[in-house]
Amino acid sequence: MPNSTLIALLVSATPASGATLDIDGACPGRPAITVSDATPDGTVFFVVSSDVGDASVPGGLCAGLPLGLSESDLRIAQRRTARPDGGLSARPPLGPFDCGAWMVALDLSSCSVSEVAQVGPPLEQRRTFYDALGDFEALEVVGEGSTLTGFSADAPASLSVALLNGVGVVGGRYDRDVDDGEALTLAFEEPAWAVSLTFGMVNDLSGDGILGSVDVSGVDAAGVAFGPVRGVAADLEDVAGFLGVDALRELTVRAVGDSVRLTEVGHLVVP
Repeated sequence: MPNSTLIALLVSATPASGATLDIDGACPGRPAITVSDATPDGTVFFVVSSDVGDASVPGGLCAGLPLGLSESDLRIAQRRTARPDGGLSARPPLGPFDCGAWMVALDLSSCSVSEVAQVGPPLEQRRTFYDALGDFEALEVVGEGSTLTGFSADAPASLSVALLNGVGVVGGRYDRDVDDGEALTLAFEEPAWAVSLTFGMVNDLSGDGILGSVDVSGVDAAGVAFGPVRGVAADLEDVAGFLGVDALRELTVRAVGDSVRLTEVGHLVVP
């Protein structure tokens, strides 16, 4: 029997007791990840996956060691060195898509693994399809965890909701569009992570060759105002990435010279 196969069988049959892993704190954020009882000064891998399962170490001296994680997206998140007392701690920044993942601490020196621990609960999706609500006008539209209002020249204006077409602001050049100087404001019921906006129509009314020019401003989860930041409607498929903020409480999109029509908003919330 090849040595590698023998090692895999022995490790799988008689795994070492392993380190202990504890995760404490909010996600998204910087939760405290603590490992104890690892090999002093030894190498520890934080291994993560989106679910529990029957994956094992694929190769090396620890080949065959059960990890308790799913194989589908198994990956090493970090490599750390334990202290002389066998402990280590970390506070890595975790974003909304990290929440809900499962993690183990793999002690490479002893070929042992901790119990599986979850990195907080997964965030919940909220999504509103404005092009599926029917045909009507209103001063506000209440969606899944958000309220949409419209403005024209900084004064409240009615929203025009059209089946299959989305939302515009009444007034200006086109009643069913958000055109030059008009704006849409989204107020979220709770901090909104990974906000994305979808526009079913963008036009270049100014003739500058840019489709859907907009100014974006808002308020983050801590109540800090930011913007306006100039961009285009396509930038708002990832609002957080475009603006460099984490979670939003309020978001305003103002058309600049051009026109757009909003069809969908999506965001994640902490359950």
